[in-house]
Amino acid sequence: MQIQSNYSLADLTSFHLGGPADFFVEVNTLAELNEAIEFAKNKKLQILILGGASNLIVSDQGFRGLVIQINILGIEIIDRQENTVEVKVGAGEVWDQVVEWSVKAGYWGIENLSFVPGRTGAVPVQNVGCYGQEASEVVSKVDVLDIKTQELKTLSREELNFGYRTSRFNQESKNQFVILHVYFVLSKAPKPILNYVDLKKYMETAHKTTLTLNEIREALGEIRGYKFPDYKKMGNDGSCFKNLLLDDSEVRILDENMQKNFSADVFEKYQEIKKKFPVAGKVKMPVAFLVDICGLKGRKVGDAQLWDRQPLVIVNTTNRAKSSDVAELFRQVRQEVFAKTGMRLSSEPEWIGFTEHELNHYLKSHE
Repeated sequence: MQIQSNYSLADLTSFHLGGPADFFVEVNTLAELNEAIEFAKNKKLQILILGGASNLIVSDQGFRGLVIQINILGIEIIDRQENTVEVKVGAGEVWDQVVEWSVKAGYWGIENLSFVPGRTGAVPVQNVGCYGQEASEVVSKVDVLDIKTQELKTLSREELNFGYRTSRFNQESKNQFVILHVYFVLSKAPKPILNYVDLKKYMETAHKTTLTLNEIREALGEIRGYKFPDYKKMGNDGSCFKNLLLDDSEVRILDENMQKNFSADVFEKYQEIKKKFPVAGKVKMPVAFLVDICGLKGRKVGDAQLWDRQPLVIVNTTNRAKSSDVAELFRQVRQEVFAKTGMRLSSEPEWIGFTEHELNHYLKSHE
């Protein structure tokens, strides 16, 4: 294990931006992780745990402390039932390689999460979800290390407090645990989820009424390849804005603003969208639609730009953008969407190394 100093985080993040960390180390085992934590405690350093660094916006000033990247590997079937298998996956495994393994093995439950960047340890943190599947539906438990006590624990699904893009790991227990392994219960029986618009269009074009596991993965490769830029070529974190889950009072506010500030055609389309994504008594509103109708698609600040094919995505067009460019573009989108719709947008990526004043300015203020 080698602890490096003044390490460039821009070289790690999928956004290709951000300043240096005071210290950086990769850990492959629990013993190395404990050694790294002891190093940080002895030097009184803050600790930042990284997986694939695909859901971070790191400030231009970097991170004052020790960044620990988790490389714990392994995919192991630990239980076989008649209709299911339980799989133990190391937190450092590249997530899409886990999905690929599952598809090849014929197991259902995570195929719609194909081509999501990052590592497996991040999957329960964000309750990663897309195209009708969420991690919370298949995660059974998680092995963790308590950073303060260095005690090993296994947390059950019920203890993870999953919500929309949330879990206890990014809410009440944020920065408390390091995830070591994630356990998934996958189905041997086919359970295709094909009700999302993009998948429906794909099936119509292919003249199919259903899709196999391999066909779902192939379809999502084409869909995501068109909508999302390759972060290896053009830095990005995927979706920068969380979609909205609206209660009745929020829907009334949005209804009023949509009628007041947009054309009849836009309002009619909005009414159609409201019916498409019902979620447990709430209305799921795609933020890409709101950003688009506010005329923000393609908006630029410095070398940061809203992607023209999917306006939830901010791209580092030259891979030389500053974090402040991304942050200011994020602020402008939040401000203008709020002014026209009354909706408050929130960030999907985590913001690292920003001051409290900067976070309030970019993430909270609507002035």
